[in-house]
Amino acid sequence: MAGLKDWLGFNRRERRASLILIVLIGIVLLAKYLVPERKIPVDYYVLASSPETANKRVTGHFDPNSASYDDLIAAGLSPEQARGITAYREKGGRFRKAEDLGKIYSIDTATLRSIIPYILIRSETDSGKRLTELNSAVQDELEKLPGIGQVLAARIIRYRNLLGGFADPSQLGEVYGINDSLAARLRKFTEADTLLIRKLRINKASVEEMARHPYIGSENAPVIDGFRRRGYRFASYRDLAGTEGIKILKPELLRFYLDFSE
Repeated sequence: MAGLKDWLGFNRRERRASLILIVLIGIVLLAKYLVPERKIPVDYYVLASSPETANKRVTGHFDPNSASYDDLIAAGLSPEQARGITAYREKGGRFRKAEDLGKIYSIDTATLRSIIPYILIRSETDSGKRLTELNSAVQDELEKLPGIGQVLAARIIRYRNLLGGFADPSQLGEVYGINDSLAARLRKFTEADTLLIRKLRINKASVEEMARHPYIGSENAPVIDGFRRRGYRFASYRDLAGTEGIKILKPELLRFYLDFSE
């Protein structure tokens, strides 16, 4: 034994360290066999690729009781989900609250949670009343809305002209002087026809025109113009939103205001 120690050339301290290392290795190997391996359930992988992930792209508000198939697709729902909603309505079904969309086979619980913030269901108590269409209403019509007088009606029209039109009644909350509670109340009495929106030709509009738009602003306008001067033409909303240096304001609404034609 002494000859072996001499051959290895270890001193007392080194022999002790080696012994500790051997003991630790033994503990690790023993633990590997004694402690069962923790496996990740298959459900984890199913969830990772489930509709919840897909529906994180939903960026548009919609009323499931009135939105067309194309409107639902534009809001970010999948074709299967849009077909399910329209088929449910065709059979006489009506969504009375956001959670009712869980009745649609293609919308599971996780998906429903992710899209609830974008679901706008107008109250049935006001269904018999004629809704005021915000993009065609004149000042006198707006003044008849609850909580809206001459001053606020004029502001609504000014802001409508600045935007190019309203895409959703919730935008009334952006008008100076209309607080959140009043805006929520007005949603029961108003609607917005997106076909009446005056769109901005993003590849042709001047810097001043872009800067005036509330959802583009003075910071994004020169950046967009810089790309155009270098010969770049934006082909879609996704193309614009994905361009470095452009910070989109109100992404869920801006898409209604852009025209990408040459």
